[in-house]
Amino acid sequence: MKFDYDLVCIDSGPAGQRGAVQAAKLGKRVAIIEKQRAVGRRLPAYRDDSEQNVSRSRPVIREYRERAVERRLGENSAPAKSGKAKPCAQELFGLVDQIIDREITIQDDQLSRNDVEVIEGSTAFTDPHTLRIQTASGIRTATSENILISVGTRPSPPQDLEIDGQFVINSAEIFNVQEIPRSVVVNGCGVIGIGIEYASMFAALGVNVTVVGGRRRALEFLDHEIVDELVHQMRDRGVLFRLGETVEGVEVKRNGRSTVVVSLASGKRLAADLALVCAGRVGATDSLNLAAAELEADDRGRLVMGENFRTT
Repeated sequence: MKFDYDLVCIDSGPAGQRGAVQAAKLGKRVAIIEKQRAVGRRLPAYRDDSEQNVSRSRPVIREYRERAVERRLGENSAPAKSGKAKPCAQELFGLVDQIIDREITIQDDQLSRNDVEVIEGSTAFTDPHTLRIQTASGIRTATSENILISVGTRPSPPQDLEIDGQFVINSAEIFNVQEIPRSVVVNGCGVIGIGIEYASMFAALGVNVTVVGGRRRALEFLDHEIVDELVHQMRDRGVLFRLGETVEGVEVKRNGRSTVVVSLASGKRLAADLALVCAGRVGATDSLNLAAAELEADDRGRLVMGENFRTT
């Protein structure tokens, strides 16, 4: 059978992009199918350019603080300290978007230089070697001898907590926040590590952060000395850890300024402007019509892999 491509990569995240470029360098005919070229990169761009490590100065937070100080000095002749500058969500996210635009330009240039075709649209299998693609101009198909499924993950819905997208959010809804909160409760500090990442980012912005985790140690899968140093640095930034605690409920009280009250199994109650629920992540494979490719995902969207990371 003659195929349109030697390799099609579904999604242009780290795995898809690198797989496509490497195949192209080997002389293969390659395409990438990407549904959201810019939107899907806002979170990693923010994460990578936040001050997660106190020994390094990261551009987004630093530039934001410099602008905030200039803005404050323009409004008030009294001197302001950059570390105390209050965040402006629109300005901060605007800086993130500038980074994304720059990175997309770099990626587009790299893919173009290597003759990788980029198809913008959503896709699903119709058989093990054929993909049906919904593009802005209509539906097209693409056949490929090999297909790299690199769709990444999305937040796993929590079992007992209601996400309202405004005061109780998951990691995908960070950019729905209209203003940087004064205080945040982060529920989750487990294997995936998303809770710790976002706790460190909020702390870098001067937000009061409390991390709640059911385990006695954060990030148990890592070397204990590394985790102890990370926790030490985060505590130096004012992050409060409540480990060995589980969240029983979250309630939003609307008395003037809305407050989120997080109830713990121990009977303690934590009040904050925002609750961030990090209940792990699941593979974003449910829209791919895997059955048509004779594949089946487990309850967390994961595919069984064999030798050389091939599916069955």
